[in-house]
Amino acid sequence: MKVIFTYKNGKQRRMDRQQATILQLLGHGQFLTTEAAEVPSEAPPRRRAPATPKAKKGQA
Repeated sequence: MKVIFTYKNGKQRRMDRQQATILQLLGHGQFLTTEAAEVPSEAPPRRRAPATPKAKKGQA
């Protein structure tokens, strides 16, 4: 099965799970299976508060 391995420097590479496991045990990074990487977040989307206009200098 193919997984996405993420090196410590941030580079990502798709490889076999066996190779990714060896690299992870050697401390070169970590991997996620494609199923785990594609699972959507359960948290609802955050809503931003409406922006309030700032008072300009010289105005009360």
